[in-house]
Amino acid sequence: MRKALGAMLLLSAAACGSSDTADRGGNQMATFDVQEGAAADASVSGAPPRPPEVSPTAAPGVAFDYRYSFRLPPTRIGAVQEQHAAACEKLGPDRCRITGMTYEQDGEDDVSAQLVLKLDPQLARRFGREASDVVARADGLVTSAQITGEDVGSAIESDQQVQGQVQESLKSVEGQLAQKGRSGSERAELQRQAEDLRQSMRASAQTIGERRKLLATTPMIFRYTAGETDETLGGQAAQALHAFWTGARILLIALLYILPWMLAALAIALGLRWVRRRFFPDRDRVAMPPVEPGSGA
Repeated sequence: MRKALGAMLLLSAAACGSSDTADRGGNQMATFDVQEGAAADASVSGAPPRPPEVSPTAAPGVAFDYRYSFRLPPTRIGAVQEQHAAACEKLGPDRCRITGMTYEQDGEDDVSAQLVLKLDPQLARRFGREASDVVARADGLVTSAQITGEDVGSAIESDQQVQGQVQESLKSVEGQLAQKGRSGSERAELQRQAEDLRQSMRASAQTIGERRKLLATTPMIFRYTAGETDETLGGQAAQALHAFWTGARILLIALLYILPWMLAALAIALGLRWVRRRFFPDRDRVAMPPVEPGSGA
């Protein structure tokens, strides 16, 4: 049966800090430290190649979205997820917030998890690099890294230009309303135009505010899956053997589900055959045409 651990449980485990991770023995990992403006990290010894990343300072006005996929031994997914969550909590809610967390286990080796964060844009690049290093130290792999961006700065500038034009139009309409000698119908039309322009101003201000929020925080999603991380020939052979046993187990489970129905169908067929022979024996006889004398038979 699929087991789902709630986000609160994992958050509580992450808040315990290094004391919890120390109990894991071989899976012990210290919480990594992400500081603004820190120097670039040295590559982890023995770590696999890491995909390039883009610094937000190199593209001002662009709202980035980071998505990482990790493959780890199933017994280490929970520890790595906890460490990533603890690192975010260490930065404080103003610079990093956890907005979602899942952990699912269906069988000993079928484990998957996800962690959703919102980070200070200046820390996102380093946080992703540090998180990848944690995975490498846990004998895991970065299977994919996707960084997308939206040019929000240009959109804000365009909205501000339109807002300025609308504001000038509103000033013109309000000036006409202030003039005396206008008829009631003219004033009603000018008032309607002024209200439409004010609504446009409010909508533009709301849009600009939402776009600025995109620049203020950077979403980051970590996806964890269980799998073989040894890329050598021996590791590939072990993965193939594991896939074979997994397939055999699935076939056996399917057979166990189907077997009762097959036995029930066989019992029904035998029962119907017995009833037909017991109560309707004539139906089993094949009628033979009578042989006429002299036919040569």
